[in-house]
Amino acid sequence: MDIPQPKPILLENALRALARIIKAAGFYPPGHPALKAQILEGLKAWRPLLTEGNLTFSVRKDHFVVDEARVGKEAAFLPQLATAFFARRVQRVLVLPDFSDRDLLGLARALAIRPELIAQKGGIEELLLQARVMTLWFNELQLDRIVKRKQEAEKVFATDPGKSGDTAAWDEPLLEEATEQAEEKPKELREMEELLRNLQQQGIPDDRYRLLLQELPPKLRRILTDEGRYLVIEALALLLTHAQSERLSVARRQAAHQALDALGMEDVLNYLVDLLCLPLTTRQEQDAIITILLFYGTRVVTRIMDRLCSEKGGQARRCLTELLSRQGAEAIPILNSYLSDERWYVKRNVVFILGEIRHPSAVPALTPLLNHEDVRVGREAIRSLSRIGGPEALDILLQVAEDEDPDLRRLAFLSLGAMKEPAAVPFLLRVVQSQDFLVKKLDEKKEAIRALGEIAAPESWPHLLELLHRRKFWKRARYNELRAAAAAALASFPVPEVIGALEETTEDPAQQVARAAVQSLKQIRKG
Repeated sequence: MDIPQPKPILLENALRALARIIKAAGFYPPGHPALKAQILEGLKAWRPLLTEGNLTFSVRKDHFVVDEARVGKEAAFLPQLATAFFARRVQRVLVLPDFSDRDLLGLARALAIRPELIAQKGGIEELLLQARVMTLWFNELQLDRIVKRKQEAEKVFATDPGKSGDTAAWDEPLLEEATEQAEEKPKELREMEELLRNLQQQGIPDDRYRLLLQELPPKLRRILTDEGRYLVIEALALLLTHAQSERLSVARRQAAHQALDALGMEDVLNYLVDLLCLPLTTRQEQDAIITILLFYGTRVVTRIMDRLCSEKGGQARRCLTELLSRQGAEAIPILNSYLSDERWYVKRNVVFILGEIRHPSAVPALTPLLNHEDVRVGREAIRSLSRIGGPEALDILLQVAEDEDPDLRRLAFLSLGAMKEPAAVPFLLRVVQSQDFLVKKLDEKKEAIRALGEIAAPESWPHLLELLHRRKFWKRARYNELRAAAAAALASFPVPEVIGALEETTEDPAQQVARAAVQSLKQIRKG
């Protein structure tokens, strides 16, 4: 069951989504799929706040307040957004439950209009009313007055449709001022838009296509700005698509590939990495940037690794890690060079990435780190070896499973199970069947039993059944823990002998063993 989040956290998420839409609305043209996706994603963030009815919150000069609690004290985007509301004379906000995607876009666009223009038009509420956005009310919390104003506005719209926006086309520019501001786009951006349109024209000769491509690098480098991000991503993504499209001629594919390769300059790559790490960059933009940077292969690995070493933002670190993990085996020699870094977390990050690449050539570099002085590095090395798999990684994990450190041994057993490698079964059975009259190795044996269940090799279940049927009078409680572990592991073996034994065990006097048998039978019948 999901645990309800406090309202300040929900509102912080919703306002973050609003900030992203404001950004997206400034970059993407009306109706662009990326803008629509951002709006629909943003609406999901607002929905939990409206499940119980109206939402009200207050605006201060540099922060928001809901239920008398400050929203997101640490979030860097909130002061700027609060100032945008406050500058438009909004101090209290009421959101009605039927708040829609169109209304959310309207709010975003209204917050992008200069405050003086809003004042000339009668205020932000009047502008939104003209666009038939009637789920947002500012500085007015009396519902009877709001209902009255809505009725008055609807009468005006009914008698004079020209006074209202086109409600059917929510993806069209909502407000005249927003359109006017969009038309103030710098010359460099307009030139790039025209160039991209020309490059996408059907039927242009290859010679003309190549000439157009020659214009691209200088024009693109002139728009490496916040305003130009949408066009930079679109231009590079277009080149990548053309370079890989079999529908285009070989000459055109080669030209696109060469142009993209030539754009792998330091300023362009740094711009893309910075953009990838910005908090308000959308997931769709991040995916596009990662795909573009992957084109440049090992040329960007050092740059990305250096950024990962210094990056503080969690989302940015995840994107950088994903990008490095998708580089493949060619990046391993460069990544290995960072294993000599003195910082433990740098080593841990590299170890994780090597595990995600899942190539056996990374195993030799991981082995010395198993007994690293910082246990977090050693644990990550074990997990990475289990993801890489293969005979060499298996041999190393089997050695760790006999290490003196009980924590490393336990993690090694978990990793052997995760690898699902049948070659580990003989070792695991030896652990389970080893003499231990006082059951001092209870935890270790339980981990080995669990690993046998995860591997699910057919030769394991007779031994697990034997353990299930073994009753002891000496140290009975501890032996019953082993029997319960065996019953749980047998859920991985849906054969008649196992099912029959589990059915009998549901009547076992030891309740924990009987419960484990019941759960395993449910799991087997569920399939």
